[in-house]
Amino acid sequence: MGIIDDSDVKIAIKYGITIPVANFEQVQRYAKLNVKGLKVHWKLNTGMNRIGFKEEKELIESYKILNKHGIINYGVFSHIYDNNNLSKMEKQFQKFETLLKKIPNWKKIPIISLRASGGILSYIKKEIPKKDWETGARYGEWILSDYDKDCFNTFQLVSNVIQINKLVPNENVGYDSKYTSKKNEHVALIPLGWGDGFSREFKNGKVLVNGKYCPIVGKISMDSMAIAVDDNVKVGDKVYVFKDFEHAITYLTDKTDVANIIAALCALTKRIPRVAVKKF
Repeated sequence: MGIIDDSDVKIAIKYGITIPVANFEQVQRYAKLNVKGLKVHWKLNTGMNRIGFKEEKELIESYKILNKHGIINYGVFSHIYDNNNLSKMEKQFQKFETLLKKIPNWKKIPIISLRASGGILSYIKKEIPKKDWETGARYGEWILSDYDKDCFNTFQLVSNVIQINKLVPNENVGYDSKYTSKKNEHVALIPLGWGDGFSREFKNGKVLVNGKYCPIVGKISMDSMAIAVDDNVKVGDKVYVFKDFEHAITYLTDKTDVANIIAALCALTKRIPRVAVKKF
């Protein structure tokens, strides 16, 4: 959804990746490149004041310039910024429609979207009906939500127990003695740490092992975190760091802000392998 580096345009063309076009300066740069066959989504600024075209004149001129260079108009989009204010949402819809209909041949563009997860919910609740120009929607927090029980999660983060330490009372776990055992305990290590995107200071979170929630204990290290487990857990057991929405909000402990969960997911580094599967 952001503006890519000009040097990556060739890659986008080669692999058919659709990229956003958001301002006149970007268009001027692209006009000097070979952009024939580049698939673009036109980003409109409808009130959030992030990237996007705000003025009709610049939008129309930019559209004409890039179309002369053989780009493929694949979409037009913006973003609802206040799902809790129907009045502001309606103003965004009006602004979007005004800008959209200034684009020559806009009806031929396949994907036209303004709604994100909250906007989709406003449609389900019949607060803002579907507009005749809407052909798509984008969802973010919906992948972690319980808005619709027929939806299923699109990801999981899974690890394994690599070691189990048996503690007696008054033993410490991790840096700065942030956790001290109160009794005979079992602490398992899993190979995920702040080098993988988890905060060193994170506390009170839980992971799922053998169907039970296990609390994270001690300060998270660069390559590992410790969890308190029972004596049934063994090396090699599967650990769900994020299994589904219910687990994710338990992990982060703040059940009021789904955005916190998304922020945690975005922080995960490339050290964690991504594997595409058809069904969990």
